[in-house]
Amino acid sequence: MESAEKVTVAYFFTIARKSIPFAFLSMAIDRVRSRKFTGISFSKLLGTGSGQTFTPSDAVLTRWGMVVVVDKNRLQAFDQSSIISNWRKRSTS
Repeated sequence: MESAEKVTVAYFFTIARKSIPFAFLSMAIDRVRSRKFTGISFSKLLGTGSGQTFTPSDAVLTRWGMVVVVDKNRLQAFDQSSIISNWRKRSTS
């Protein structure tokens, strides 16, 4: 059995302050959902910071990311999934 070619993709989203509760909930839910998505072999959700102290007080609550390793033939399906489209709906950039 031959393995599918894999690609690594990074997504970053800037959201409005009113969407911060969505981001916190999605960080919990999307962790499970992305790992169950067919073709995903690695998924990591990311928070961001200003880079000043690398502590929780340094967090930028309006900037979030996700890195996935996905079978190349499943990339378009993941990119159009509700996981990504929900983030895009709330993204300001």
